[in-house]
Amino acid sequence: MRISPVIKLVDDLHNDEDYLRYNEIYSTERVIDKDLLIKLLDKYFDLYYAFLKMNIFLYRFDTKKLNKELQDFLRYKGKHYYIDDLIFVLKFYFKHYPRCQSAMRKIITYKIRPLNERNLLKEILNNPIEEQIRPTFEYEVTDDEQ
Repeated sequence: MRISPVIKLVDDLHNDEDYLRYNEIYSTERVIDKDLLIKLLDKYFDLYYAFLKMNIFLYRFDTKKLNKELQDFLRYKGKHYYIDDLIFVLKFYFKHYPRCQSAMRKIITYKIRPLNERNLLKEILNNPIEEQIRPTFEYEVTDDEQ
């Protein structure tokens, strides 16, 4: 059975030493380590883009000012996304919702990504959770304290 590249990225992230350290710092100190965030963005850039593309797809954010890669929000490196890709990315996002929100704010504040992406992140942040599709996985949105 073939594993989706996006699912493989999520699996790789969960086993990455930098991610484990990033997660530990957030769990104990409630802060996003900027240097680790940048390092993880570089390593898992495709996963970050998959997250952006899936938000564009689900919430129909305007893509006119985005780069061509983000405008093609239905594909990953020329291949269509699968429902499993969407599930895995959203499961990760909602399981770590407060931390992901903090990371997006840090990306915006420190201008880690280009303006067009920061504007998209602002739209995602301003999208109330009540209006977002909350998947009924075995996870619920938590504050990462558990």
